[in-house]
Order: sequence, then structure tokens, then C-alpha cells
Amino acid sequence: MNNTHKQAVLLWGLLLLLILWAIFSPASAAVKYSLVAVVVIGVAIVLLFWRQKTLPKQADDAWVASLPAENYQQPVVLVCSDGTTPLFSGRSLRQVPTGLYLHVADEEQLVSLTESLLSRRPAWGAQLCVARVVIPGQHQDAAVLAGQLQRFSRNLMRLRCRVGAKVPLILWSYQTAPATEEPSPWFICAGCDVQVVTGDGESEPAEWIAQASMPACSQRLGQMLLAENLLRWLNQIVMPALDREESACLPLALGAGFASSLPEKNGNVWQQWITGKTCLTPEVSRHTSASYALSFPDAILPLLPRQSGPGPVRRAWATALAMTTVAGIIALCLSAMANRSLLRQVSDDLHKYAITPMADTVVKSRYLSVLKEDAQRLDDYYREGEPLRLGLGLYPGERLRQPVLQAIRTYRPPELKTESVPGGAVQTVRLDSMALFDVGQARLKIGSTKVLVEALVNIKAKPGWLILVAGYTDSTGDEKSNQQLSLRRAEAVRDWMLQTSDIPFTCFAVQGLGESQPAATNDTPEGRATNRRVEISLVPRSDACQDVKQQIPPELAVSQFNQQGE
Repeated sequence: MNNTHKQAVLLWGLLLLLILWAIFSPASAAVKYSLVAVVVIGVAIVLLFWRQKTLPKQADDAWVASLPAENYQQPVVLVCSDGTTPLFSGRSLRQVPTGLYLHVADEEQLVSLTESLLSRRPAWGAQLCVARVVIPGQHQDAAVLAGQLQRFSRNLMRLRCRVGAKVPLILWSYQTAPATEEPSPWFICAGCDVQVVTGDGESEPAEWIAQASMPACSQRLGQMLLAENLLRWLNQIVMPALDREESACLPLALGAGFASSLPEKNGNVWQQWITGKTCLTPEVSRHTSASYALSFPDAILPLLPRQSGPGPVRRAWATALAMTTVAGIIALCLSAMANRSLLRQVSDDLHKYAITPMADTVVKSRYLSVLKEDAQRLDDYYREGEPLRLGLGLYPGERLRQPVLQAIRTYRPPELKTESVPGGAVQTVRLDSMALFDVGQARLKIGSTKVLVEALVNIKAKPGWLILVAGYTDSTGDEKSNQQLSLRRAEAVRDWMLQTSDIPFTCFAVQGLGESQPAATNDTPEGRATNRRVEISLVPRSDACQDVKQQIPPELAVSQFNQQGE
């Protein structure tokens, strides 16, 4: 995969992580949205900066219009040659039936040119190859040549890292040879054997020499000896310079070709090498032409990789699919953990409620309130659909909802058991609901303070007694609504007393009895007015107002006498 594909895959992975975090994180919605916005903006800025940096380079690539189509499957060779070698005769590319040659004028631009190429032809990543052309007659200093080759090796390793594959390397060279009547062959070395490649095909060197007539045989023998020496020079001088890096950049194949004349320098490295081997100094070619043509080693191209297997795009899709699969598995695991936590929590609430005796009214009512909260949450999930973190086919709520509702329905407030206190008796203060509340409302209205103050004075005269606040309604309206209204009115009176006195909340109990215990008949307006009431009872109990180990705030307390219906 090239950089574009890698970036797309990384962006997809980041998106999957953000989705998982947004769904399963316990953070608030504001925190989630803020983090997602910051990440998206940061990624957008980075991509914009990268685009602005790379687009000018891509705009300078004039050769793009001459490239073959995306489905081109032959080898694509990036050719880095000596500066004065006119391989391409001013063109940027050369296409032959067996492959495509692209000219790299500057070795330092090898990586950027390749990235630009793959941005337009991403499927070509598997068929890329790099070639280095070295002509010994054009170099006078062996150390300088070695430095150039090492720099090329570093650029090749950078290219391999960017592409994400071991791009093969081929190496070929030219030498001046006398002109012959037949086309000059290429000598290809791929491994240990040397093959002679001509227009008629490949053959062994001995076989190729034997096929010629006597004059031509001597010429072929001379070319063979020259080619073997050139290949030996590539092995002894060039390849060690390429092999000095941490990762060896050894060529896949070597090639030796000929030209009738090449521009050569006196005292070049070829002369130095031949002199060291034979004590003879070859003559320097006196080439004066401004231009000359060189052939390409097309016989090497069949040895190079072609497009096979999945291309970069398909590999990117496969990677994205694998990441999506892993994210899906993680989501299932997290959802299973969340559902297990919900199941354990509700089951624990049910268990605590079930094992608490009815006589322990304070604790029982506290667990009842917890069950009501669970029921409300499960009902919301039932009507509106469970959240995604609990979904994915693993939600166990329907197995929990009915047992919770059944436990709430079966709750009956126990009869108030009083323990005799010397000189004590139950005392009740009856308040008219219409004097305290508007019709159908549970909020204390203006002007009710005087009535409540009088009641509070009487209550404060009995410290340490249980204060039972009970709400009642007439039979007008729905029974369930009446019960809920009566409870809310009782709680409103209780809350006012808590705010205006120093009586602890453990001294209070509230209940909403609705229309179940009328004080008069509901057939007359007077009777219905009598039934709309709030009663404050002072109950002598030895355990009243005692601290409990697990106290809850007043707003969360539920009457120990509250019956089913809310």
C-alpha cells in the first residue's frame, strides 16, 4: 500500500475507535462530542497541510498524461542513470511490449516521484522495479562513484519503506565495442549463469559463439570476453558499494551491453581496473557526436515481477475489513460486559429487596425506590429502544422487567405498628387540601404557610415521635392518578416541614392513599371536600427518629407506607 492507502486505512481505524469510544464510554455527551470534534479538526488540519505540501510536486509531473491505464500489468522500471547518459533522448518514459521504463533524472527525487506515480496508479505498487545504470568510462574517481552508489542505496531503502515492499533492483552497464554487422547482444546474469540475448532469443555463450561463421566468431568471442570483464567489474566494484548499508540492496539481475562509441574520460575507473588486472591500459573512445543511442536490456524485463495477487487498493480494503471485523468483535464484547453489568445490578437490587423483611420498613422502602428506578429505566428501554451499547442482540432487559414490576406490584405497605410509650397516643392533624393546593396540583400555593405553621407547632411539641404524612383525594378522576397526586401532596408537605424545621428526615414517613380511605361519602360536594385532605399523625414509637447506617437524602426517600401504584 502507498501512503494514500495507509492514510485512508489509519483514518478508518481512527473513526472506528471514536465510534467505540462514543458508544461505550461512560463520559458525558458533552465530553464525547468535544473530543470527537477536536480529533476531527486535528486530522483535517493535518490532511490539509499534507495536501498543500504534496500537490505542487504532483503538478510538476508532466509525464502523467503519457502513462498507461490503471490496469497495466507489465513491470514498471524506474531508471536512474549517469547524468550524461542519453537513454531516453529527452523523453520521460519508454514503453515496450514487455514493460515500461520511467526516467528518474535525479536520484534524490526517486521517493517523491514514486509517491506521485502511485497516487495516480496505486495498483502498480506490486510491479515496481528500480534500475541503476553505471558506465565505468564516465567516472574517474572510484571513491566518488562509491559515494554516489551508497547515496542511491539509501534512497532505494527509503523507497522500499514508503512502498511497504522490497522493490527489486536491476543493474546494467555499457562498454564501447567495435561496430559489427549484426545487432549487439545483451549479456544477462541472473544468479550464477550468463545468458546471451539477441533478437533470436536466449542462448548459452558457447552456443552463441559456435553459431557464427569464422570472422563473426572471433568478433563474438571478443564481445564475450569484454562482457564477462564488465560483469566482473560490476560484481567487484559496484555491488560492494550497494551492500554497505544495513539492508543490502543487491540487484536481481546484471546486464552488460555495447555501444559503438561512448564518451569516456582519461584515467577512468575502467582503465584503472583493467590496468590493475592485466597491466595493460585500454584506449579511450574519442566520441565526438553530440548525441548517441543506447539500447535497453528488454531481456531483463521478463525476470521482473508483474501485477499478481491483490493490488494495493484490494489490500487496503482487506485491511479496512479486518479492522472493521475486529472493531465489531470488540463492540460485541463491550456490549456483553455492559449487559452483564445491568443484569447483575438489577438482580442484586431484586435480591436485596426480597431478603429484607417487611418489618424493616425504612430499608424496605429504600430498596423499593431503587426497584422503581430500575423499572422506570427498563420501561424507557422497552418503549424507546435500548441504547446501542446494550443492543447488538444481547439485551436481557425483557427478562428483568417483568420480575421487577411483579415485585413492585406485590408490595403492600404494612400496617403501622406502634409501640407503647408511656402516656402516648396517636394524634392526628387534618389539613384541607384545597387550603394548601390548587385543583389537580401538588405544589403548595401562596397562603398555605399559616396552616402549616400551626401544624408544625403542634408537631414540635412531640419530639421523638414518628410523623406520618398521608395524602387523600376524592373519587373524582382516575384511581392511579389520584394515588399519585395524593403521594406528591404528602411529599410536598413533608419537604416544607424539613426546610422550615430542624426535625430530621428519619422522623417522617409519607404515604399516598388516594381515594382508598374516604372520610366521608363521595356522593356529595361536601363529602368530596372532606375527602380531599392531608393528615399529619404523631405516632408514638420507641424507634422513631433513630439514625440508620445507610441514610439517603430526603428527596430520594420513599414512604415506608407507600402502596403500589406510583
